[in-house]
Amino acid sequence: MILSNILVGITEDQQEHLISVSFTALVLNELIMIALEIHTWHKYMIWAEILTFASYFLSVPLLGDYFGTRSNFGSWLIIDRSYVITWAFVWKTSVILLVSLIPPWALRTLRRKIKPPSYARLQEV
Repeated sequence: MILSNILVGITEDQQEHLISVSFTALVLNELIMIALEIHTWHKYMIWAEILTFASYFLSVPLLGDYFGTRSNFGSWLIIDRSYVITWAFVWKTSVILLVSLIPPWALRTLRRKIKPPSYARLQEV
C-alpha cells in the first residue's frame, strides 16, 4: 500500500481520508446490496440491518483514537473522525455508492422486465 501511495502521490492525510471513505462505502454498499436481495422481510432481518448500521457508525467516534493511532496492526486501521463529519466525506461516499449500486440495480430491474419470475407472471393473470 505504501508503494502505491508513493506512485500515485497520495499523502498520509489523503490516505486516511481515502480509507475512511472507502471503508464506509464498503459497509454501506454491503448493507444496501443485502437489502436489495431480500424479497420477504422479517423483523429479525430489519433489526440485523439496523444494528449493523448503528454499530459501524457508533464505533467510529468511540474507537476513533484507537483507529487513528499507529499500532502493530499497521497503517490501514486509520479513520479520521474530523473528516467523517464533513460534506466532502458525504459526497465522496455517496458517489462511490452510486457508482457501485446503480449497475447491479439496473441490470436486475432490466432482467426482471425482460424475464419476470414465475410468481410475477402469475400475479399479472
